[in-house]
Amino acid sequence: MLRSSIPLLPEEEAYFASKNGNRVLPLRITPHYLKLIQNDSTGALRRMAIPRIEELSTRDYETPDPLHEEPFEKVPRCIHRYTDRVLVLITDTCALYCRHCFRRRFTGENKGMLSETEIQAIRGYIESHPEVRELILSGGDPLMVPDSKLEQIFQMLGTAGNIAVMRISSRVPVVLPSRLTGSLVEMLSRYRPIWMVLHINHPAEVSPRFADGIRMLAESGIPLVSQTVLLKGVNDSVKTLAELFYRLIALGVKPYYLFQGDLAPGTSHLRVSLSRGLELFKELGSQISGLALPHYAMDLPDGGGKVRLGAGSIADVRGGEYHITSVDGRFFRYPVEQD
Repeated sequence: MLRSSIPLLPEEEAYFASKNGNRVLPLRITPHYLKLIQNDSTGALRRMAIPRIEELSTRDYETPDPLHEEPFEKVPRCIHRYTDRVLVLITDTCALYCRHCFRRRFTGENKGMLSETEIQAIRGYIESHPEVRELILSGGDPLMVPDSKLEQIFQMLGTAGNIAVMRISSRVPVVLPSRLTGSLVEMLSRYRPIWMVLHINHPAEVSPRFADGIRMLAESGIPLVSQTVLLKGVNDSVKTLAELFYRLIALGVKPYYLFQGDLAPGTSHLRVSLSRGLELFKELGSQISGLALPHYAMDLPDGGGKVRLGAGSIADVRGGEYHITSVDGRFFRYPVEQD
C-alpha cells in the first residue's frame, strides 16, 4: 500500500524485508501526512514516519522505558512522578506512529482506551492525593478517543480532588487536522482551563489545514504551546528550527520545549548528539526572540525527571558519558554520541 503511494528508499525497503520488522512500533501514516511527505523535498518528514533498517539496531544504553515511567505508575495508566501533577495514558493509539517514539513499550500495543474501572481507580488516586493539581492527558494520542469518551474523562478526572488545570498532549492537529471539528473544539472550550500541547517538529508540518485548526482552538480560548524533539536529518539546523518556531508564534502557539532525544530502542539514527544540541540551542538563542525560543530540555535516563539543559546542568563529561544534575541535585548519565 505504501509502495504504491511513494517510492521507498533502500533503507526503508531493507526494514520491510527484515523478518524482525514486526517486532517494533507499527506503521501508520494518515493520508494528510502522506501528502505532506510527497511534497517535502528535504526528506525530513518521511524520516519521522517511515521506518528504516537502522530502527532494528539497539544500543546497550537504550531501554524500553527510557523515562523510567513504570515505577511511578501508581494505578494502571496513571503515572505520578512530579508532586503536583499526574500523567494519564488515555489510549495507546496514534494517528501516526512516530519513529522516534519513546513510549513504544506502550504505544501501538492494542491496549485500547481507558476502561471504566481504570477511570474510577485514577479518580480515587487523585482524590487521595490533594497535592495533585494538574492532569496531563497523553498516550498514544488523547485526540484519537471519541468526543464522548473524552468528555467522560474530563468530567470524571478533571473534577477529581484539587485538579485545577488539564493539559492535552497531542500530535493529531499536525497529522490528522480534520479531527479538529467544530464540535470537538466547542466541547474542549467548556472544560477550560485546558491547555493544548502540540507535538510538531518541522515547518513543513505547518500546513494550511493545521493552521485552520489551530485558529479554531485559539479563538475558543484554549491556550496553545508546542513541544519539538530535536531529530537528526529532520530539524537539526538553526534555520529549520527558527522557521518552525516563528511559524508557530504567528499562529499564537508558544514554543514550549525543544527536547533532546530519549534513549528509546532503535532511535539512535534520529538522535542528535547532546554536544551538537547545545551548540544549536546557543546559536538559536542569539538569533530569535525570547517569545519564539523554547526551553531546551531532557528527560533524564533512569527516572531523573525533566531538566533544562545548559552549562549549569552538565557537571562534567568522563568515560564517554555526560554527568547531568537533576533538579533535586542527583547525578545522571547520558551517553556521548557522534553525529
